[in-house]
Amino acid sequence: MEFPSMKVLYEKRKSVRIDLPYISGFLAFRESPPLVQMIEEIRADKPALLPQIVLIDGNGILHPRGCGVASHIGVVTDIPTIGVAKNLICFDGLNRDAVRSIACFFFS
Repeated sequence: MEFPSMKVLYEKRKSVRIDLPYISGFLAFRESPPLVQMIEEIRADKPALLPQIVLIDGNGILHPRGCGVASHIGVVTDIPTIGVAKNLICFDGLNRDAVRSIACFFFS
């Protein structure tokens, strides 16, 4: 996407079959290979359009092991990523109230 016009410069979609079962906390092993492959295809075919940052549907550093699918993809592709998870994984005192408190501190 081009800024500030927000014009879409490139789109890529791919349907893949994933044979591995979903296991909570291990999404990176299941879903990162096709995403990494798509990023590497863009790197090879359209290097000028390689994203400067990627938003990933999953956790990043807010993962019980500190390295969710977003972090994993960022390390493997050498592109900054942001994990945009649907659900908060609560661990080590991190819960919805703690996140709200931190968000209010930074965004008020």
